[in-house]
Amino acid sequence: MEKIKLYQLLSALTSEDLKAAKKFLASPFHNTDPLMGRYFDHLRKFHPTMNDDLLKNEAVFKHLFPKQYQYDEKKLRNLRHKLTQLLESFLAHHSLQEEQAIQSRLLVGALGNRNAYSLFKKEIEAQTALLEKADNRSLDYFREMAWLQHSLYFHPETESFENNQTPFSAIDHFEKYFSLSLLCYAAEMNARKKIINEDWQPCFLPEALNKAALQFAPDNRLVELYQQLLSSNEQSLEDLKSALESCEPLMGKFEFGIAWKMLLNKAISLSNRGSDKTTSKMLHGLYQIGITKGLFYDKEARNVIRFINIAQAATLAGEYEWARAFVEQYKVNLEDSERENIELFCLAHLHYHRGRQYNDFKDFAVALDHLAKINHIPDLIEFRMRILQLRAMYDSLSIGPDILPTLLSYTKNFQSYILRNNSLASNRIQAYLSFIKFFKVLTKLKMSNQTSNPTLSSFQKELEGSKEVALKSWLMERANELEK
Repeated sequence: MEKIKLYQLLSALTSEDLKAAKKFLASPFHNTDPLMGRYFDHLRKFHPTMNDDLLKNEAVFKHLFPKQYQYDEKKLRNLRHKLTQLLESFLAHHSLQEEQAIQSRLLVGALGNRNAYSLFKKEIEAQTALLEKADNRSLDYFREMAWLQHSLYFHPETESFENNQTPFSAIDHFEKYFSLSLLCYAAEMNARKKIINEDWQPCFLPEALNKAALQFAPDNRLVELYQQLLSSNEQSLEDLKSALESCEPLMGKFEFGIAWKMLLNKAISLSNRGSDKTTSKMLHGLYQIGITKGLFYDKEARNVIRFINIAQAATLAGEYEWARAFVEQYKVNLEDSERENIELFCLAHLHYHRGRQYNDFKDFAVALDHLAKINHIPDLIEFRMRILQLRAMYDSLSIGPDILPTLLSYTKNFQSYILRNNSLASNRIQAYLSFIKFFKVLTKLKMSNQTSNPTLSSFQKELEGSKEVALKSWLMERANELEK
């Protein structure tokens, strides 16, 4: 079916929206054309897919005008345009009913544009008092306070040079809004550049970081939290999580989501370096917070990287049944073309780690079987898929040494793949190449069966002193196993 804007709008509406839209169209205040109601009632029969032969132009026209035998394209197009505008008005009106702040702002603007200065000033004072009474000190708070004080100061009837009328309050709140916004954006960009090759250097960020704490004194916990989360210094995840929880009453959903994402990325970074079970459980817990608090928007719910990270965090925390249940429940959010491959990858990861925990080689076989069935996967995930494949093959060498030629071939292919790829950040590329270097040596040591080989000691010492190595702890753990 052609992607008609009207049909796209209807598809986006929920069942509750459809009921509310019908009432909206029935109100003479919003719509005076009864044909719009009939048109809407006919189209809603095909919700939500909006994909049926009866939605073809000629069929719709015949339904609306059964006595008019000649199809009129222009007439139908005008009706469609009119209903589209009405539904857009409905969405705006419906959203406005849920946004008290916007209603209040419109009221202030309406009073300010009329000969009602006394009411205008009282409304600003009432809204200011309401905002100050709440604990929230989010971006919304500073933006609204700045706008209210700006509106009052610059109103023609305000005596600007009276002692109690200065622009300082508006300036103060605007500066805080600017600083906090910049910290949020810096946090987002900091998270992005850890994954993809981007370079972003905001000219105001150093000043914002240095002065924000002074601006927000005496209660600068929120800025301190962002500064800690942006810092590259090693910090306790538990302490940061406690700071985030203590700041939550000051934050809106957006600011909390940004701070949560920064803490999540720190936990991911530690987990990628092969940290202990405590970090894995922390990471799993943070993902659970994200699900519970609705921090994953529709776009993120369909994001394969986010989906895989959630499932794998649960697996690394030893929550195998939770991971499996998550994959089963939420895989419907993935695109049809990706769903099966992503599910196979997540389950392969689960079986591999369960096999390691319980020393069950059958799980390794299942993991390799799942990986072999994957026919396409996004580039950013293929790195992880290939490295999982190598690990599962290596751990299978003890019972199936005949897999060695295939393992060496896959290792060589993975190295070539890394060198051809330029989508990842350079430090991650180097980390993968270092993994390949050490993995080749580790494989040779394992197959040599010389547990007292001095080469093993040299390997361990070099690995220990290397910084940018993917899955360094896994390599060290396997090397230590060769000593036994």
